Amino acid sequence: MHTKKIYFYNLNIIEKSSKKNMNQNAKQIIDEMIDNNFKDNKYTNHEINPDKEITIKTGSVKIDNNKNTIDIIENNKLIFFARVGKNKDISDLAKRNKETNAITPVLEDTNSHIEIYTHFFIDYKEMIMGFVYGQGAPKHDIICNLFNEYYKDEYEVEIVDIMAEKTAKYLLRKGSVVNKTELTYSTLSASLMEDLGLGINTILGVEEKNEFEIKIVIKSKNKEKVLLRSSDKIKSLVTQIETLLDKKKKFKLNNAKLTGKTITDTKQEDFYFYSKEFTKNVSFPTTTVENGVKKILKPDKITSSLNKTILTTYKNNKKNILLLAGKQK
Repeated sequence: MHTKKIYFYNLNIIEKSSKKNMNQNAKQIIDEMIDNNFKDNKYTNHEINPDKEITIKTGSVKIDNNKNTIDIIENNKLIFFARVGKNKDISDLAKRNKETNAITPVLEDTNSHIEIYTHFFIDYKEMIMGFVYGQGAPKHDIICNLFNEYYKDEYEVEIVDIMAEKTAKYLLRKGSVVNKTELTYSTLSASLMEDLGLGINTILGVEEKNEFEIKIVIKSKNKEKVLLRSSDKIKSLVTQIETLLDKKKKFKLNNAKLTGKTITDTKQEDFYFYSKEFTKNVSFPTTTVENGVKKILKPDKITSSLNKTILTTYKNNKKNILLLAGKQK
């Protein structure tokens, strides 16, 4: 199984002339862009249904003089789902036979090129985009490039990261427990190390101006391994740590982490005090075994699997995503 991260974003389609938000017309605007600029791509998908010819819309856009291709996999009244690929220069790549060690070109067909591809979706109703990041593949701002290419004078797209809330605040919910607290301090002198009896100046010969990092771990040794269970005490701890993170002292608290679980968690997790992009992992197969032989799955098979996996992941986390996006009513 292969695992990648989905990053989530708020999208806003802005009419350039009026600066009006056009999100309510997003489906119509994107449909017009596809109908007027994308071409029908007909072929038989032997991996999905060898007896049926399928048609998908395919378009392209140049980014930094590099061709990026967009295949529209699904586009209904609720969801837009696409596969996007970036043309890769393979002039310095070769295939090597494991048995003979002979090398051959990766691609000999001059009518083809190699692409690194990934996938993304747009929820038309909520205007949430989920983008699967892949090394060397197109980035999430390809949607901006598409609008610059096809709606240069009419619309532009604003992309806003959906950030995870200060995750330590999850532990303020009733029924939460804290099992461990980790505090990481920095100091501009070795005096504290000496006070702790470590004799760091003598042992390492460090100079007084050197910076040190000190990590303090506080955890319980009781049978349940619970450090704090009281909501009031957890709130007091979180508040104090937030205050310390904001203060500029000689012994500055650089980082902090609480380990525990909320009432809905099945196992303990780490809760931090800084915001970061909200992501979810998606796992999907890239190989299969036929008659004892390992084979690489064709792109259409991987796309079909990812379509279901990505949208299921979004559906299962939609309530929390909308909350973080500021769209929860």
